[in-house]
Amino acid sequence: MKQDFEKMKNHKLDCPKFPLESDEIMRWEAIIGRDIPMEEIQESKLYMRHNTKEHKVRGMYGCLMSHLTLLESIVDLKIDDACILEDDSESDFIIPEELKQSNHITYLGGWLVNKMMKDIKKPVLEKSSLKKGINELKESRVLTTRAYYIPRWQLAKDLLSYIHKKPRWKAIDIMMSEYVTHLYYPALSHQILGFESSIGNLQPKTNHMEY
Repeated sequence: MKQDFEKMKNHKLDCPKFPLESDEIMRWEAIIGRDIPMEEIQESKLYMRHNTKEHKVRGMYGCLMSHLTLLESIVDLKIDDACILEDDSESDFIIPEELKQSNHITYLGGWLVNKMMKDIKKPVLEKSSLKKGINELKESRVLTTRAYYIPRWQLAKDLLSYIHKKPRWKAIDIMMSEYVTHLYYPALSHQILGFESSIGNLQPKTNHMEY
């Protein structure tokens, strides 16, 4: 968001000029949920429980629309080799060649949990079988949209098609985790120390928040 200068000090891009762009890097301005009329949110496809607090609904909608509009831009401009990073994610790393040659979207950082939401707080057994490099998840998934890589724009189009076909929308990370089943291990992008993650959990106890 425009006002988050402090977070951007942790990235390669620390210039306060907006929009900040180069041939390779773009700062995508987030959609701020609290600026959207509740009537518009309620009329959208976003599913929300009747007792969900308004600020959480607004935050969920803002994050959802920020990622959807970014994906739409990637498709419209036919951008290949795209790495999407949220502002609480480290940006100082190099994309491995095997990721560039892959045929799927891949998580580069996030929160690894069991596939079933009822088991979300239990230890992730599949983690013990992860190898260095690209892994296809079978019994787990990644939550948060902290960092992910799209080698070709057509894959962003396929993800958008999957989301738009849904009769109701959930949070963007939930819908993505249903579709995106690959991750790079260990994480290339970590949560920046001192900032809460995009899901609002506690600040990390260690320097970095790994899978």
